[in-house]
Amino acid sequence: MVNAKIGSIQILRALAVCMVICYHFGLPVKNGFIGVDVFFVISGFVITHSLFKRKSVDFFHFVASFYKRRIIRLFPAFFACYIVTLFLSIALISPNQGEQQQILKTSLFALFGLSNYALPRYSGSYFQPEGWLNPFLHTWSLSVEEQFYLIFPVIYFLLISRRIKYSNFKFLFLSFLCIASMLAIYFRKIGEIGLPENEIYFSTVARLWEFVLGVLAALLFRERQLGQRFSSVRVDLIRIGATSLLIWCFFSQLNFESNLFLLLVPNLATFIILLTLEPQSSVYSTKTHFYIFRVFRLIGDYSYSIYLWHWPVWVILNVIFPNNYSIKVLLASLFTTILSVLSFNLIERRNLSRFASKSNFRVIRFFVVRQFTGALVSIFALFGVQKGWGQEWALNSHLIMRENCDVNTQKKMFCVWNESGKDTIVLLGDSMAWAIGNSIIEFSRSNGYKLESYTRNACPPTHFSSRPNDDCGRWQSDSIKRILQIRPKLVVLASSFGYSDTVNIGLGKLISELGDSLIPTVVILPPPGGDNFSSRRAFFFAPGNSNRTRPRTDIDFLIKLGVKNTLGRDLIFFNPSDYLCSQKQCVIARDGHDFYTYGGHLSPYGARYLDKYLWPQMKRIVES
Repeated sequence: MVNAKIGSIQILRALAVCMVICYHFGLPVKNGFIGVDVFFVISGFVITHSLFKRKSVDFFHFVASFYKRRIIRLFPAFFACYIVTLFLSIALISPNQGEQQQILKTSLFALFGLSNYALPRYSGSYFQPEGWLNPFLHTWSLSVEEQFYLIFPVIYFLLISRRIKYSNFKFLFLSFLCIASMLAIYFRKIGEIGLPENEIYFSTVARLWEFVLGVLAALLFRERQLGQRFSSVRVDLIRIGATSLLIWCFFSQLNFESNLFLLLVPNLATFIILLTLEPQSSVYSTKTHFYIFRVFRLIGDYSYSIYLWHWPVWVILNVIFPNNYSIKVLLASLFTTILSVLSFNLIERRNLSRFASKSNFRVIRFFVVRQFTGALVSIFALFGVQKGWGQEWALNSHLIMRENCDVNTQKKMFCVWNESGKDTIVLLGDSMAWAIGNSIIEFSRSNGYKLESYTRNACPPTHFSSRPNDDCGRWQSDSIKRILQIRPKLVVLASSFGYSDTVNIGLGKLISELGDSLIPTVVILPPPGGDNFSSRRAFFFAPGNSNRTRPRTDIDFLIKLGVKNTLGRDLIFFNPSDYLCSQKQCVIARDGHDFYTYGGHLSPYGARYLDKYLWPQMKRIVES
């Protein structure tokens, strides 16, 4: 009887994991993500049913044995996937747009079963593109399960395993189910008036009722109530009807994304399927000769490993083949199958037999040591990415970013470099300024000047701000006032001109005011910019062609600013395109060295390449 039940559940697991994979791989399964909710109901059922066969008078022995079995079952395969995913994320995902930082932060939380709390903060909603760049996104469901496991053995030992009249149990869990279901709907209502919906989706509280539904199914299944009341034919018909309803939910047009209460439909269908499992079932029996069910049972056996590996594989392939969907699906299916088979046979199955006879202490020690090791690797990697890995193409190789001197990251107006310098130079601008910052910092050090860097990402220096009352607007106003007050030896101004016409005209007015105040000024115009690869550069992800170019497109920036380069004023417009471009092509990389970090931002190497052209002009104007 037990084998029949397990075979049936494996088929249900296979259906759930296949729907999740189809959804993640972009196949036409609109609601494939609810396969995770089916897993939650199954987990409540399986855990409860397995505990029926384990008797223990000692509470602490019971709890320790429970956690030992959960660790052996789940952690070794997860840890192997965790380490491999971490390595591939460092090697192949670029640190230049923030994904790698978010991945490494999420990995730490995933290791300790808390990624469902980290993901809303670091990757946003489950359904937003930002989350789909994180190879640890799928670990949110594992964290929810682990949090359920923290409380369930206590509930089971104190309430379910005690010899009390069964009707009392049924009343207890039905009440618990109703309360938890109402909580889930209540949290959804809060989301409509302000609580972020992504936090609701990942919430353990909003998912608890799904596990309880499985627990209740296990209690009712043990009583065999449907088997006593209905013939096997009627039970089969009920089961087939519930299965059809579940499959319909996967492909229906119902909006499960924003209406979590609709999950009652597929979860109740799963509840009915579990409740009607019978050893004589003509459809789900392990003795069936339908090969499709044999295949599904096999997939069910491998479902945990499949779920672990499919998402990291898909994310990494999206990095390598961003525009070739057919190749991605083919390779993702192939690698997921290979890694799942290896994980199940070499890790899951082997560790089940290896640790079965080990003491609870040895298993827990194994768990703690691996967690500590994984945490050290993640922390070391996070420290590396925050320092730009020491690579010239990495965003945090810019000194201003590395030293946390962009005012978006620190509540201050500016940073000071080479404080013992004789006179003051000012670097002013948005992200274009900190991108050229290494060059200006080195110039000030080499020539004995103090440098004050006023940089704020996405906040251009202008007299006509589009955001006069927020932090950016106040910083713009305060920075300009201070610079006009201290009258530095030189102002180096670098900014994107991709803002509104009003902001650009305000920037032009500031340049004119600096000139009228006789403050020497070098305006560094925006460089030509990189290509799609510039934003995806990583350790082991390098272009095939080490010398890349892009077509030259000249823009009359002076018209955008509304100023003229008037002779006789201490004002220089430095155009990087004059030195990075020929008449038709602009250099993006040379001999494998990237000139850009991401988008139009110069890399430290690109800025250093311009030193021989920029420095003489700066020196001439500052000494004139």
